[in-house]
Amino acid sequence: MRPILLRIMLTTLAVIFVLTSGALAQHQVVRSESGGVTTVRNEGGSKYSGELFTYHHMLSLVQDPEIEQSLLIHPWEFSCDNNGRYYVADPRRDEVVVFDENGYYLHIIGRSGEGPGEFTSPISLDISSGIITVFDNGLKRSSRFDPLGNLIETITPRNVSGILKAIHKTEDGRLILISHSVGSGPGSESRSVIIEFRNDESVVVESEVVPITIMGMGAIPFAAKQVARCTSWGDVYVTTGLDPLIRVYDSYGNLNRIIQLDVPPIRITQSERQEARQRLRREAEQQRDPGTRGVMEQQANNLVFPTHKAYWSDMFIDDQGYIWLREPVFQGYAQRVEASKFMVVSPDGEYVGDTVIPPSIRADNTLRIQIIDGTLMAITRNTDTEEIAPTVYSIQSQVQGFEY
Repeated sequence: MRPILLRIMLTTLAVIFVLTSGALAQHQVVRSESGGVTTVRNEGGSKYSGELFTYHHMLSLVQDPEIEQSLLIHPWEFSCDNNGRYYVADPRRDEVVVFDENGYYLHIIGRSGEGPGEFTSPISLDISSGIITVFDNGLKRSSRFDPLGNLIETITPRNVSGILKAIHKTEDGRLILISHSVGSGPGSESRSVIIEFRNDESVVVESEVVPITIMGMGAIPFAAKQVARCTSWGDVYVTTGLDPLIRVYDSYGNLNRIIQLDVPPIRITQSERQEARQRLRREAEQQRDPGTRGVMEQQANNLVFPTHKAYWSDMFIDDQGYIWLREPVFQGYAQRVEASKFMVVSPDGEYVGDTVIPPSIRADNTLRIQIIDGTLMAITRNTDTEEIAPTVYSIQSQVQGFEY
C-alpha cells in the first residue's frame, strides 16, 4: 500500500474515532450516595436523539349523543384496568364514566350527592387488583368500588386539605394520599403532603414534601407549579419545574433518590418582567378594598422573579418506571411554547431523550393528557364545535436495543 493512501486511511480512522468518542462522551451519568440518598446526575444532554417513540391511534372513547351518560362534560382524570376498560372521572357530572375495550360506553360509577357511593367532585382515580378507588375532593373522602360499580367501602380521613393529586393502595393495605395546595399570591407556598390513614380514620404518617415559594400564579404565567405523582408500587415523585430535579420518596415520605437533568433553561426577558408587574398593578387597581389594593401594589413593586421559566409543566410515571416530563406551555403575554414533546427518563434515572407528541393533541386543544401502561391517553376539545374527544394511542420505541 502506498504511504500516502496509508496516511489518508489512518487519518480517516482517527477522525472517526474522535467523532465517535465525542458522541459517546456527550451523555454521562454520575451517581453518588450521601445520607441514604442516591443522586443521579445527567451531564451533556440526552442519550439518544431523533424520533425515539411513535404513537399509533388505538381507539377513541365514543361520545354517543343518543346515550347521554356517555357524554363527558369536564373530564379530569382517567385510567384503565387489566381488562382494557377505561375509567374517566368527571367532577362536573359527579360520576366516573366507564368504557369498554373498544371505547363504547358501559356504565357509570357513583352519582351526584353526599351519601354512600356518591360524589360532589371526583378528581382522582387509582385502579389496583380490580378495585377502583375514587377520591372526592369536595367531600374529602375515598370510595372503593368493584368493576361493576358496587361500593365496597368509604374512608373519610381527617387532616386532609387542598387538592388531592394522587391516591394509592399499597400491598400491605395502607392507603396513600398526596394532598397538594397552592398559595394565592406572590411569595406564598406551594406544597405537597403525603398522608397515610387506615380504615379507622386515624392518620398514621403525615410528612411535608418539598414546599416551594411561588412567584404569584396570576401575575406570572410562566411560574412553575409543584407536580406530585404516586406510582403503582407506592413511590412518590415530586418536581417543581423551576429546577431540573426530580425527587423520589417512599410511601412514608423518606427521600431516597434525586434525579438531575442537564436541560438548558428558557430565560425570562426584561419586557416579560415589566409586563408581569404591570399586570399585577392592573389587578390591584380593580380591588375595592384600599388595604388589599395597597398590599398588591407593594407586591408588584417588590416582586421577585425566577431567572428562567419552568423546564416542564407535568410529569407521569408509567408502570415500567419511565418518567415522562411534558414540555411547558406559556400563555398570555409570555412567549408561548407549544407542548409538543415529552422528555423521557429511564427507571434508573438516565435521560433518554425527547419524543414528539402527535399534532392532534398539542397544547391548544388538550384538556387532559396522561401516560398509562405503555399508552398515551388524551382528552381534547374541538375549538370550533366544543366537542370532547377522548383518544388512546399506543407507544412504540424506535431505538434499537431500547426496550419500552
